[in-house]
Amino acid sequence: RQIHMKTTRRSFLAGLGGGLAAWTASPARRPNIVLLLLDDLGWRDFACYGHKVHETPHVDRLAAEGVKFTNAYASCPVCSPTRASIMTGKYPARLQLTDWIPGRKQWPTAKLLVPKFEQQLPLAETTIAEALKPLGYRTASIGKWHLGGKGSLPTDHGFDVNVAGDHRGGIRSFFGPFDLPGLERSTKDDYITEKLTEAAEKFIEESASKGPFFLYLPEYTVHLPLNAREAAIEKYRKKIGPNVDFPDPVYAAMVESFDEALGRIRKKLAQMKVADNTIIIVTSDNGGLRYEGGGKRLVTDNSPLRAGKGHLYEGGIREPLIIYWPGVTKAGSVSDVPCSSICLLYTS
Repeated sequence: RQIHMKTTRRSFLAGLGGGLAAWTASPARRPNIVLLLLDDLGWRDFACYGHKVHETPHVDRLAAEGVKFTNAYASCPVCSPTRASIMTGKYPARLQLTDWIPGRKQWPTAKLLVPKFEQQLPLAETTIAEALKPLGYRTASIGKWHLGGKGSLPTDHGFDVNVAGDHRGGIRSFFGPFDLPGLERSTKDDYITEKLTEAAEKFIEESASKGPFFLYLPEYTVHLPLNAREAAIEKYRKKIGPNVDFPDPVYAAMVESFDEALGRIRKKLAQMKVADNTIIIVTSDNGGLRYEGGGKRLVTDNSPLRAGKGHLYEGGIREPLIIYWPGVTKAGSVSDVPCSSICLLYTS
């Protein structure tokens, strides 16, 4: 059913969840929260947003059970600022963190100087994890952090658990071994999306009986480099057909790897008997990357929107956003309410 409303951020949040009443209820009934953040996913890369090749049955099911937003935006067309906005509920300009960390060097031909900006999420800011801590939440950040290194890691910002998060914005390969916190024992046969899912499943198992939990799962997929398991790539090669340059079968396989991760996490929530009291949110940090290698390889297509990652045109900031809250969201809802990454934690 289509939802039409003119709303402020505050009433938007209130409309989703009946205000903050759920968090003032008894600790036993406070909802668990699972926030899955993809890296560089385009707004139409899921099948439920219209993609004709990518297979995303678990994402599609989530959209069918919850609310699919059609006018959701990242607060910045690159990663670190959007991640900071999600953590704090503030615009990047207020945080003075306005580019990916550490940013680009000054281009000799540029007409404007590169401004100075924060090289880590300021410790004075209150994150989602710190806001939830007094309410009894156990919290974990499992995946890409990219908001600072030593002294500004997830555990320095209120998270109880950090797996795979450090100062870096990417990894050399999606296959191990990984030089990432908590994944030091990985092997060449390990795939990063699967390893993050394993860590998330473990956190859910450990937390389900201890009260409410917040799981922040910022994926490395679908960021470069384009890596996926060969069986999945071959499936899409056959589906797309020979002598076709786009869609990219590797990228399609990476999107599917996230879909499989979502399916595993939902299965674990059900096994631990907490699925009916868990909010699930799926979104991305900026628009899809258009080209790899200086324009030689088309990665994804954000059309009919213009441009992609790194651009303030619609293609660089429009995002998929799906929210499922059992008993609160109405199945099959589609909302055209404009919203942004700051809406996930609104601070006045």
